[in-house]
Amino acid sequence: MATRAAEAAKAGFQILKIKLGSDWQTDLDRLQAVHFAAPSATFRLDANQGWDVKSAIRILHEIDEANLPIDLVEQPVEKYDIIGLKTVADAVQVPIMADESIASARDAVQIVSLRAANLLNIKLAKCGGIYQALQVADIAQAAGIECMIGAMMEPRVSITAALHIAAAHPNITLVDLDSAEWISDRHLDGGYSIDFGRLYLNDEPGLGFSDLRF
Repeated sequence: MATRAAEAAKAGFQILKIKLGSDWQTDLDRLQAVHFAAPSATFRLDANQGWDVKSAIRILHEIDEANLPIDLVEQPVEKYDIIGLKTVADAVQVPIMADESIASARDAVQIVSLRAANLLNIKLAKCGGIYQALQVADIAQAAGIECMIGAMMEPRVSITAALHIAAAHPNITLVDLDSAEWISDRHLDGGYSIDFGRLYLNDEPGLGFSDLRF
């Protein structure tokens, strides 16, 4: 993990997403090793529902005391435990982002009504497409809660659609759209370009895929 973090930082990525969710001491050790390997990087942590409420609060307090550069923490507890999510968000300084807990506009209403998270992570494959994604962003905006557009293991065409939403909606202020870089898809050309960690939409109509090779 530390080696890959150093490689990513060298390639120009200034914000690194770190997957955690083991026991709190192992997670803390891993994070400190990554920080040593990439000292100039800022981290976004993703526990993937891996902690209980008590463990989440403990490790996030330990991280705060260690003065590690953390932007946010995604989904520290099980997705249906909205009260637990709120308990963690209320107990720590670092912003807590709901991810797996957000699969629909109805979920967004519940979370913003309870103030159970500081941020929401929208994913097209998770919420069902562009219409629902925009609904979630609108609901969050009305509540004064910013959103990130994220992705699962999705190909370039889906990432491009998500990038268009991010560019169009003012309440989507964070972007996490790198999964297509892990997928070899020789049939798709266009959509966007990536340069030194930044994504750029092209000027073609629609999603911008002008050359489909089959």
